[in-house]
Amino acid sequence: MTTHRWSHALAALALSASGCLMNWGALEPVGAATGGAAGAVGASGASGASAGAAGAGGDPSGGGSGAGGDPAAGAGGDWAGGAGGDPAGGAGGDPAAGAGGAAGVECTEPGAALDPASGHCYFRLGGPPRSWMSARDACAGTTPPSHLATVTSQTEQDFVAALPLPQDCWLGLSGADGSLAWVTGEALEFTAWAPGQPNGSGFVCARIDSSDGLWRDESCGKQQSTLCERE
Repeated sequence: MTTHRWSHALAALALSASGCLMNWGALEPVGAATGGAAGAVGASGASGASAGAAGAGGDPSGGGSGAGGDPAAGAGGDWAGGAGGDPAGGAGGDPAAGAGGAAGVECTEPGAALDPASGHCYFRLGGPPRSWMSARDACAGTTPPSHLATVTSQTEQDFVAALPLPQDCWLGLSGADGSLAWVTGEALEFTAWAPGQPNGSGFVCARIDSSDGLWRDESCGKQQSTLCERE
């Protein structure tokens, strides 16, 4: 009886030890998985910290930053700027300027003059004298386009009259029976007619006299020089 009981006791202990070993073996993968998850969280956290610290090469708040730039910037530019330019500027230019002009106007033709008051460019178009219609079309065909000069204020008249014009030039003013209109559609509220002008009948066009800067009407088919204006 005693030997039999000891045999049972030893068997029970062996089963218990075996159970313990099995439980520890079962727990180990769980621990490893937990450790693995924690490691992944750590890696994710580091990645998040890195992402939160900065946009791609940019400012710490730069979710909205341009590549390598300030949060609100264009590519490498000023906070409100165009590419590499002034905050309100054209490409690399003055805030209100386009290429070549102080107020957004290109003015590079030979002998061209830029009016600082209006920012408009005036130039006498080369080539032979033209009828008024041909002069109108020639100005429209420049690059960038322009139009026959329209003079709508005393300040503008003073500037245009002072231009060194070698010949009389067409202005962008034409019409019939005293009802003249600017080629641009601007209101005809200012005039600088010479005394006794206009005096033509039928459809006439206006020219600026190179001798005194005043306006005179003329038959639109007459050949004159061409004064263009670019705005």
